[in-house]
Amino acid sequence: IFSTHKERTCEKKNLFFTIYRLLGKWPNTYTYTKAVAENVIKKQAGDLPIGIFRPAIVISTYKEPLRGWIDNLYGPTGVAAGAGTGLLRSIHCNGSVHANVVPADLSVNALIACAWDIANIQRSNNKSHSDIPIYNYVSKDNPITYDELKEMSSKYGLETPSTRAIWYYSFRNNKHRIVHLFFVYFCHLLPALLVDTATVCMGRQPRLLKVYKKIHKFMDVLNYFSTQEWTFTNDRLHALMMKLTSKDSKNFFCDVRDLDWNVYFETYISGIRVYLIKDPLDTLPQARVKWQRLYWSHQVLKLILAYAALRFSWMVISTLFNFFKV
Repeated sequence: IFSTHKERTCEKKNLFFTIYRLLGKWPNTYTYTKAVAENVIKKQAGDLPIGIFRPAIVISTYKEPLRGWIDNLYGPTGVAAGAGTGLLRSIHCNGSVHANVVPADLSVNALIACAWDIANIQRSNNKSHSDIPIYNYVSKDNPITYDELKEMSSKYGLETPSTRAIWYYSFRNNKHRIVHLFFVYFCHLLPALLVDTATVCMGRQPRLLKVYKKIHKFMDVLNYFSTQEWTFTNDRLHALMMKLTSKDSKNFFCDVRDLDWNVYFETYISGIRVYLIKDPLDTLPQARVKWQRLYWSHQVLKLILAYAALRFSWMVISTLFNFFKV
């Protein structure tokens, strides 16, 4: 048994170092495998009418099939859900950086339009292309920063709180990693340790530290993209939109320039509440009552911590004063 365990440990280490060498400049396996897939397509496409569609971070729907529909916790959606339920207090993020997010239904419409454009290009030229068309679908023409994303999320999150919230909303983007780590240790891990200790004492299974382990792993992936500015060109997509008729532009709405972010975020946050947290809007009256209790608990806790910090500071200053006086 010992030798088997040792062999498995060695295999895991070898696999880790192999992946590390393969990644090179790539931040994670997700981006690396996408690049590999694109390279394979370029080499093996032959005479096939091929194009590459690169969407930005895809979040909930704008209008179709339902407003605010979403089924995953990737990217900013996981951050909004964690912050709204009181689990997440900080993320390592430069708030002035533009968040390249696009609605799911607009992305699908753009993908369909790109497929139509690729087919037309192939028919008109009647030959294969050495230069495969690449369509970047980004929010460059209607930009929004991470700070603006946070402000709109908190605005509508505070209006529609969830009954599943465990604490009041207190979230911030921290540009400096050292500040973010302070929040991680004192506002994530320390409370989780205290809660799990109390849970074990009551004879129950501790869960909060495991939850934060998953959250921090997810945030480490997101940090790479949220701490630096990214520049994309979308000239090819602009050219495509010029080819669409007014009817097609309406049926396959995908122009980010016509998107109202304020309207969008109202349904986006409601969608997270309903479709991800599984908390229907019928419970809103109960949620608001609970939200008020959490708010006052949060304020009382801040007062206690401020008092403890002042007492500690006074004790340190008094000790130093007496020491130097002697």
